[in-house]
Amino acid sequence: MTARPRVSAAGLAVLAALALLLAAGRPAYSRVVVTATPSPTATHEPTAALTPSTTSTATPTFTPTPMPLPSPTATATPTASPTPAPVVHAGPTGGWPLIVVGKPRTGLVALTFDAGGRDPGLTSQLLDALQHYGAHCTFFLTGEWAEANPELVRRMVSDGHELANHTYDHPHLPQVADQGILDQLSRTEQAVQKVAGVALQKYVRPPFGNYDDRVLALLTSHGYSVVYWSLDSADWRPEFTSRMVQDRVGEKAGAGDIVVAHCYAPKTAEAYPGVLASLRARGLRFGTLSQVLGR
Repeated sequence: MTARPRVSAAGLAVLAALALLLAAGRPAYSRVVVTATPSPTATHEPTAALTPSTTSTATPTFTPTPMPLPSPTATATPTASPTPAPVVHAGPTGGWPLIVVGKPRTGLVALTFDAGGRDPGLTSQLLDALQHYGAHCTFFLTGEWAEANPELVRRMVSDGHELANHTYDHPHLPQVADQGILDQLSRTEQAVQKVAGVALQKYVRPPFGNYDDRVLALLTSHGYSVVYWSLDSADWRPEFTSRMVQDRVGEKAGAGDIVVAHCYAPKTAEAYPGVLASLRARGLRFGTLSQVLGR
């Protein structure tokens, strides 16, 4: 008869431990499962930073950065508005209207030209190009330019262009007292009436594009619409050639845009035959500021 093996005291202890585990009906090990909290449905809104757990060692994933707010001079299509013209509210307190873009649904581009100083530049050549393409636009005149170039002002009127106010001698309006600003506008109105027999539209483009809350409040309270732009032709920049101006306006301008250029710059007259050809090839038409604003 075979002798049964003798179990030591240590072996009995191991057997007892195994028996207890089997009796409990569970394995001799367990697994820790970490469940990530699901992120909410994306809303493109920044959320508050999460407070990290004191026991977490996981490396955080990419955190999205909110996109910057658009500039007031953005060219996005404006929504329908009960106001007579698309505006933004400008000035340090954001309380006064400033026209920066027209209505895209018109299908028109507003080509506008500022005439300051006394130098006519190549304005006659520019008018020839506009006439050739049947383009009507808006000229912002200073009073002294109108007085120095009466024949050109009369031609603008006879060719069907719209005339508006660019002050009398092109000052920085924030540096001018209220009555001085009003005098600037009335002197220009009188000068144009004298040389061309027409009244200016009640649009004002501040010289240098320079305004503040006081200027906007004063002009608005006297019935003027203050006009900025949505596309700068850059014809005033020395480093820009006429071809660069042509490409910039011809490729970038869209329906509803208000484009600013200048009569004194020879490169403007040189660029605009190409600008007009490019815009027409893209299916765009040209209109006065009033037409592009839907007025």
